[in-house]
Amino acid sequence: MAGLKVRFSQSAERRNVYDMAFKAEVVEASGMSGKIFVYHQSPVGPTGNTFSEFSHVASPVELQEIPEDAATSTIPWFRTDKLVVWMRCSDDLVTAKQMLVDDIETLVRSIDVLSSENDFVNQTDVVFGDVGAKK
Repeated sequence: MAGLKVRFSQSAERRNVYDMAFKAEVVEASGMSGKIFVYHQSPVGPTGNTFSEFSHVASPVELQEIPEDAATSTIPWFRTDKLVVWMRCSDDLVTAKQMLVDDIETLVRSIDVLSSENDFVNQTDVVFGDVGAKK
């Protein structure tokens, strides 16, 4: 069975300060990669700089297709185990955290279902060539 332990934290609300920081970090993973947060890497700009922007929690397929830690020349996406975002207010932080929790629960549940042979249905055998033919 797959599992993750994710630590959530946020900055305190401060008077006369508009934004708040929100952080999520996978601190333990079992039966799956802990690098579940997908970022998009911008193209190199005129100054030679790039930036990365959080996009979403990976799907089981993306855990296989998107590289860890750094984008490549052909895939402008990467996965990491840390997420830091800035929000305008504490209500936005609560909403964002709940969305992340829901997406992470769905990811772990999906991996468990996909890795269980008992959940495969509609099995079909297709014969190619003379497999099973009497000689």
